[in-house]
Amino acid sequence: MRRAVASRVADVVFVLAMLAAFALLLTRGQVLAWWGVL
Repeated sequence: MRRAVASRVADVVFVLAMLAAFALLLTRGQVLAWWGVL
């Protein structure tokens, strides 16, 4: 039971980390694009 919960929590944390990294890359790309425009 605890193992299942732990693995589920790990999956959620992993997905959140991937989303955060993706958002960071997107925002960084937008910043670089703005710098290119400027």
